[in-house]
Amino acid sequence: MNDSDGNNSTCTSLPIKKNVPNNNNDNEQSIEKGDIVEEFIEEERPISIKQEGKDEFNSTASIVNISVAGHTAVYAFFPTISGVLADIWGRRLVVLIALLITMVSCIGIALSSNVYVLIIMRMFEAVGGGTLKIAGRGIISDISLPATRAKYTAYSFIGAQVSMVTGPAIGGLIAQQLSWRWIFWILICITGLVFIITIIYLPETIDTLIGGYYNLSLLQYIQKQKSNNNDNHDMGGNNTKQLWMKKTVSDFKTPYRYFMFPDFVLIMLISGIHFGLIICYMVHLSYLFQDYYQMNVQNVGLCFLVLGIGDIIGAICGAHYQDFVFHKVIKAYSSKMNEAVVFDTNKSLPIDFPIYKARLFYIWPCSIVIQLGTLVFGWLFIMKTHLAIPLIILFFLSFTMAIVDDATLCLTQDLQPDKVGAISGSLNLVQGIFGGIVTVIVEPLSSSIGVGWTYTLLGSVLMTTNIMLLVLLRNGVAWRIQREEKDPS
Repeated sequence: MNDSDGNNSTCTSLPIKKNVPNNNNDNEQSIEKGDIVEEFIEEERPISIKQEGKDEFNSTASIVNISVAGHTAVYAFFPTISGVLADIWGRRLVVLIALLITMVSCIGIALSSNVYVLIIMRMFEAVGGGTLKIAGRGIISDISLPATRAKYTAYSFIGAQVSMVTGPAIGGLIAQQLSWRWIFWILICITGLVFIITIIYLPETIDTLIGGYYNLSLLQYIQKQKSNNNDNHDMGGNNTKQLWMKKTVSDFKTPYRYFMFPDFVLIMLISGIHFGLIICYMVHLSYLFQDYYQMNVQNVGLCFLVLGIGDIIGAICGAHYQDFVFHKVIKAYSSKMNEAVVFDTNKSLPIDFPIYKARLFYIWPCSIVIQLGTLVFGWLFIMKTHLAIPLIILFFLSFTMAIVDDATLCLTQDLQPDKVGAISGSLNLVQGIFGGIVTVIVEPLSSSIGVGWTYTLLGSVLMTTNIMLLVLLRNGVAWRIQREEKDPS
């Protein structure tokens, strides 16, 4: 569930309170609806974003939905641009720009005088957050080998998950004791600190740019000046600086070219469907716990800790197991080739290497657990089982979904190590589309056919990924060979 890190951060959401009617039968139902990020409100009922001692923002549920939709859309689509820029300009420069955008947007949100300014600033914040996620994926891919990539990806994922687990409590405390604006002032300070650390320490990680001393960190610049070696003054720097300047607009079409290749389409569909399920749980769980277990917002937030803990443990355990499986596949491949095969670079693997088996074969049990858990999940609430039962199932669902997400992400990077930013942008777009669809339909669907059948339907959709996995394992290598022959780039 690491692809939800930036899009569901509680610290960047505003506390929203709804006016509860006093003479309505709805009083017997949940009076606060929402996810861990914000309390849901009744349609078209006025709401207020309050700041103690200052003016209020008065708006409607429709405006709030526009804010969420705008943030989600930008977060989904903009990485298709920033991912390409990260491949062309380098990771370091794009990270610095994204951090600046994030700081400016947080300042705009903290100083916003009306809800429309806030919505625009939130969209700019999505630009920074989405760009940081894509650039981060590129850095991990640049510095890791295929045999250890899953482990590094999982470790980088822990920070985002810890934020998701602790964000609701910290953000709520700040908003309650100070105001919601203070959340963004604190974020400005944290982002500024990261910006300074990045300037000092973060080097460029793309090989073609490293050789030319392109975009040095402050520490690298000082070391270079101290060395005062003539050989270090001309290492192709001018050529590497011209590398991205010569790129054309056609490079921005790269993320969309992947939709022409069947293996990439199936990988992104598998990832997108599972990501949509993650968003479904994030959005819908608050309704379920409040309506069926009469839990307040604070207790619902505690239940979401199960998702975060399951994510973290699943990512770490799955990554180590994935690396173990990868080494086994390498041994089998070496035996087949009658020679020892060592992958000591992060460049493209041999074209006939069974990379699809190495990344996808072991996730079959995880997929089955997710499907079975989803099929029965809704019925647990209808049957009013003990609260521990849905929480246990949630833990195993988040545990296994983290493994599936890590596997599909690593596979896309294995297939396109020189264009990680572009392929990550494509993957992020598909995930965003599925996440947006689920966000729109899950509550109306639940109201129409019931909670039990809603999750049974979702589980049935998930079962289609079994066919996709089977097709990829059977035809993936052949498709890759065919693609490389037609387009070696």
